[in-house]
Amino acid sequence: MKNVILLLNSNNLLFLFAIIVLIGICSCNQSKTTDKTNGNSKELKIKFNIHTKSSDLLFKWFDKQSDTVLMEILEQPGTQIMEGIVANTLSQNELPTFHDELKNFSNNDSVKSDPYGLKLAKLQRKKSSLLLDKIKEYDFQIEIVNRIRTYIPTDYPLDIICNVYFVLTGWEWGDAMVHEITKTNNKYKVTEQGKSVIIVNLSIITSLYGDDIDKLLNDNISNTMSHELFHLVFAEYQNVSSYWINNRDTTKIGQLVEIIQNEGIAHYLSHNQKQNLIENYNSSNELKEREKEAFK
Repeated sequence: MKNVILLLNSNNLLFLFAIIVLIGICSCNQSKTTDKTNGNSKELKIKFNIHTKSSDLLFKWFDKQSDTVLMEILEQPGTQIMEGIVANTLSQNELPTFHDELKNFSNNDSVKSDPYGLKLAKLQRKKSSLLLDKIKEYDFQIEIVNRIRTYIPTDYPLDIICNVYFVLTGWEWGDAMVHEITKTNNKYKVTEQGKSVIIVNLSIITSLYGDDIDKLLNDNISNTMSHELFHLVFAEYQNVSSYWINNRDTTKIGQLVEIIQNEGIAHYLSHNQKQNLIENYNSSNELKEREKEAFK
């Protein structure tokens, strides 16, 4: 079914969204309560691996466009994952490789397209470098994991290694995403099934969310990571949960409900549970207008 006609107005969409989010949250809490009663509560373990080398090398390359550094950039997992996301998202038959973009890069070429966002990366490199230095010192384990722990059911043990790639380039609308990857012959590819990773584009974040580096870290990066980590952990839970394995609704409506639940809880967590959904929604007409455009 290529075209889905939604006969809901904006307020009805909000009501549906809020109800599904609350059901999802209550379901998670109910699962934890049941498990503790039975003495079967399982611990959620998450270990972060933070990868920044592709960004470090690109900073170096912007200062001196060395072929040696260029080849090092292309060998980095973060670079290969970023390039795969761009290729899958844009689906252009004549999309240049990231290697070609680096070789032919000219910051003054305003006519040439910039599918990987190299111009933005160079423009934002000073702010991105300052933010990356802060990220390297940030304790994701304490600040992020505890925020989502309450919302993950505990009827199955989860021992997750979360690989996070901080990059400077990528799809222009992708400030942060979870993607599945596979590693073959020492090359990383974006696939439909594989190992989940988080990829964060610092150039987009520093260009959109202000100049205060501490605020970018403690608000934007922290909230973004909470959002994406929930997606990653919830997907891992779905892979082992007998309920999700045996009862997953694969109809169009079922998929829509699952997306709303998944995104709804992730957004709730990324706002650190401080904002009332209804009040925030009614604070302006911007979101309502975007909804109307999205469902035309």
